[in-house]
Amino acid sequence: MLLINNLSLVINKKEILKNVSLDFSTGGLLTILGPNGSGKSSLIKCISGIYDNWTGEISLNGRSIREYSILERAQIISYVPQLLEVHAEFTVWDFFEMSYYPNLKDLRKLSKEELDRGHDILKNFNLETLKNRSLLSLSGGERQRVFIGASVFQGPKLLLLDEPTSFLDPKVQDDINQIIFSLQEKMDVILISHDINSTLMNSKRIIGLKNGMNFFDGSPENIINKSQLDKLFDKSFKMIKHPSSTLEIIVPEIF
Repeated sequence: MLLINNLSLVINKKEILKNVSLDFSTGGLLTILGPNGSGKSSLIKCISGIYDNWTGEISLNGRSIREYSILERAQIISYVPQLLEVHAEFTVWDFFEMSYYPNLKDLRKLSKEELDRGHDILKNFNLETLKNRSLLSLSGGERQRVFIGASVFQGPKLLLLDEPTSFLDPKVQDDINQIIFSLQEKMDVILISHDINSTLMNSKRIIGLKNGMNFFDGSPENIINKSQLDKLFDKSFKMIKHPSSTLEIIVPEIF
């Protein structure tokens, strides 16, 4: 579905991405790891169309992404940024309806089938009781569920998520991660994460970015066995076998 070849990006004379290539034609879920400033967010901003001054190739379904109109791209790709600020008194359902705009020709009303689907997503994301609440009144975890739920309602083929569990408590992180990793059954997902342990346990394929370049591409087993994590983050991790898996996870340092 998605192919990237020799993607480079320069912002304010600084090279952010350097000849990044990615074959995501098989779809599923792909997690991107890397230190701060490695180009992770910039990569998905190029895919989503926020940045358009890149060079190289990005193709979607065999067609250059530059050939898609903004509306066409929004019908295929949905993007949830690290921080989405809301300053208006929109309700949760208002936000859901606005997210569906790319699919509403001539600003028609939602059909019964679309309304039913939206309410099913509210239920699946545990948002039914919040439907008529203002987004401004919600907690960070509640808002994040709304943003991801609305992006799913948009009906994309490809969902881009930039650190969706940042700043959330462990219970909410687990709730949202469970939702995210189940979404790959319905659509392709590219997830940027700093939650290395969750990535190792739940991702089948991991891309590493460092200094704006491809660093590794493989399974959790290969990444751990080759000590790629140490090289990616320039530190030595202490690992221990997970009690419910054959994989190892990171244990915190004692200072």
